[in-house]
Amino acid sequence: MAVRRIRQLGDPILRVRCERVQNPKSAATRLVADDLRDSLAIGRKKYKMGRALAAPQIGAPVRIVFVQMDKQRWTMINPEITDVGRDDFLVWDDCFSFPNLLVRVTEWEKVHKPGERYGPPKPREV
Repeated sequence: MAVRRIRQLGDPILRVRCERVQNPKSAATRLVADDLRDSLAIGRKKYKMGRALAAPQIGAPVRIVFVQMDKQRWTMINPEITDVGRDDFLVWDDCFSFPNLLVRVTEWEKVHKPGERYGPPKPREV
């Protein structure tokens, strides 16, 4: 478990197609997930924002995302968006990889995706 440097806009690792995690229970997967958790905690303290961090943002080109909203947190392994609700809306959002820039993005009321930390895929509505 370590705090890793968050890669900034322009870093080539952010444009690499990430590999699927082959073994969600492996030590390597747990290490990346724990590093994401620790790096997000430091990023939240530094920037006073942030809900999630993806593995490429800490230099690991694998499909792992760590999310923390209030006291709820979870790790998504090989996340895939399989369906989005019909209701979307525009918001201004920020990103740790370009922390001083707000961008306008489309978000959905409901997103359905399979996947769960260290286990078989289970549907989760986020």
